[in-house]
Amino acid sequence: MRPMKDALLAMSAMYLVFTGFAFLLPVLVKNKEDYDIIKTYFFGGAARLPAGVAGFILALGLFFYPKGNVVFFSDLLPLAVLLADSLVLAMGRLRVSGTGDRLEKAGMILNNLQIPLGGISLATGFLHGLASGILFL
Repeated sequence: MRPMKDALLAMSAMYLVFTGFAFLLPVLVKNKEDYDIIKTYFFGGAARLPAGVAGFILALGLFFYPKGNVVFFSDLLPLAVLLADSLVLAMGRLRVSGTGDRLEKAGMILNNLQIPLGGISLATGFLHGLASGILFL
């Protein structure tokens, strides 16, 4: 059971760091041409929904198999941020495939949440790795 918990914690930490970088791309890249090239390596239109579902499954795994010495940073905060990342990725799918009112609402919510959630996700991913002992295995 321990290797499964360690793998779950490592995957959730990597997911948080990866989504943090993906959400922070507009800040990290200066011009639009570079952003369009780099964006192809991250969650594309069709991959956003499966990536959101994967984050939700990782969050369920953290909920049912908690481990960690510092409960807030190793279990509760990553669980909440994983759920938020999953929802933002699913709403990103709506932005790509939606029309009309749904597209406008999803775009407005994503524009307001993407950058702050990216920073929170990146920091939480690193704290999650440190607090749950993943980096010291």
